[in-house]
Amino acid sequence: MELDQPFIGDRGEESSSETPPKLEINDPEFEEYRRFWKYMIMFNEEQAQAEIAKKKGRKQESTHQA
Repeated sequence: MELDQPFIGDRGEESSSETPPKLEINDPEFEEYRRFWKYMIMFNEEQAQAEIAKKKGRKQESTHQA
């Protein structure tokens, strides 16, 4: 075996024209997993927005009380 070339160097222009295998997954279990993560991310973003709104609300309340 020739190990003169670095492994990453083997992935030249010809591999970029190929579709990465992970984009071709049609496994129902994988779809369910991907959907789950999509909803988790959406939920987390909503929670973060709610936290930001709460913090802004507290700041406004404290300035009104002072």
